[in-house]
Amino acid sequence: VDLDSAFAAEVAASYATSLLQIQQQQQQQVERHHKQWQQYQQQLSSTCVWEVMMKEREAVMLGVIDDVCSKGLMLMPGMPKPIVVLVVGSAHLPGLQDLWNYSRWQNMVGLDGVQSPNSPLMQAPRLEHTDMAAEGAGAKRGLLESVLALSMPPEVVDDLQDVLPPVPDNQVDARQCTWEIYGTYRMQLASLPDELLNQVCSGVKEGSSMLSVLEPLRQLRPVNGGPAWNEEVVMHLRTLNFDLSGGPSEE
Repeated sequence: VDLDSAFAAEVAASYATSLLQIQQQQQQQVERHHKQWQQYQQQLSSTCVWEVMMKEREAVMLGVIDDVCSKGLMLMPGMPKPIVVLVVGSAHLPGLQDLWNYSRWQNMVGLDGVQSPNSPLMQAPRLEHTDMAAEGAGAKRGLLESVLALSMPPEVVDDLQDVLPPVPDNQVDARQCTWEIYGTYRMQLASLPDELLNQVCSGVKEGSSMLSVLEPLRQLRPVNGGPAWNEEVVMHLRTLNFDLSGGPSEE
């Protein structure tokens, strides 16, 4: 449920940003979209994925740069202090500034720094093979990868394969189907709140309803009590993509 909520928050924030960037809007529309963006961005920043992938990573970044500045620079007597530059993605800047200005990163990293085995951030519980074999673990894995793929480079998603245990045979289908479903734009739309969905799909012809089209996907979502995947839905999505492509090419 937490991963599904994080996926929805990430998608809503992204679509709200797109609406905010539409050109030639009336001032009232701009204010409305900006208010929406703030709302969904706040929801995103409170999710479990944001806490780990943004806040905790930013605290580690600051811990590393603090170690470099305080312990890692070997200067000869009389040499001026060098300027140390931290190069990061723009999405990390607000969080880094907040953690640095109020020294919050120190409480997260611990007094002994990130190199210490006692650092709270460096003591993540280890997942065993039995954890991945538990019921629903495959769907969780696919959903986790889908959430990360929304905003993280492929290298970060690939790192999961090195850190987490392999997906057992009895969970492969669940993981693959969940990844496939949540990787579609339809599932992104299905995760949007009704108000935002109506704005994004404002060009739908009269008499049509995106809510009815997306209802099967909405029922799959764990926040609505669903299992996150279903073979019938996967086959429908594959068929839809096949039809849109015009079918197989003829030589």
